[in-house]
Amino acid sequence: MSPQFIDAHAHLAERAERVGPEKITELKRLGIQTSIQGGVGPQDWERQLKLAHLEPDFFKPVLGLHPWWVLEHSREESLQALEALERLLGSNPEVVALGELGLDFFRDQERDPSGVQREIFERQLGIARQRDLPLVIHSVHAHEVTLDILERHQKSGSGVPLRGIVHAFSGSYEVAQRYLELGLKLSIGPGIAQSGRFKQLKAALPRLAPSDWVLESDGEGHELFQAARAASGLTGESPEAVLERSSQSLARIFLS
Repeated sequence: MSPQFIDAHAHLAERAERVGPEKITELKRLGIQTSIQGGVGPQDWERQLKLAHLEPDFFKPVLGLHPWWVLEHSREESLQALEALERLLGSNPEVVALGELGLDFFRDQERDPSGVQREIFERQLGIARQRDLPLVIHSVHAHEVTLDILERHQKSGSGVPLRGIVHAFSGSYEVAQRYLELGLKLSIGPGIAQSGRFKQLKAALPRLAPSDWVLESDGEGHELFQAARAASGLTGESPEAVLERSSQSLARIFLS
């Protein structure tokens, strides 16, 4: 039986001009049978939904306002986009999660002085709760603030565990534990294969339970196997075993 791997996070809609039948056939031949996307903004949402209509078993749309998009637009434009997002969610039940949503203080080194990133993040958390959708969290140089917002959001929901992933996680074991306590999984991308980088993550991964993390390509799909090989080198498992377990976790989060 051929492998049935799931990519936790890809951006195929951004590369829509290169995503044709041949590309999908190639990814399926490699064993990737399902590709969960990452939302950026309104144009990306439309491209995702078109791809999902063409290949509904393969493309799983995830719609949300990426913090980069929020940084590049006004508050009013972001609020209007959220209204459009809610309309799309109401008419497209194939959407499997809300994201990417979160904070990025690398792009915004002043750490969101206007509070707009935080506001749009919190509004999206509310939408996800109303729609009972898992989350795809983006947090770059912002874990403390992100965790504070998520912890308050969880408490306001009677402490019900959150569902979803922390995309491209590269933090420490201690930070990982706080996300895990909220109910989220850590999504590990191909960056872990880079020599001399992601030292905190490389130290944390062997200490984490195998069920705590999943794998993503954060790209066109084939990068998923780079992540699997690097992770397996740290845990002592085979890349196939790591991918199989990751895929089982992702199916429970996004496809059940």
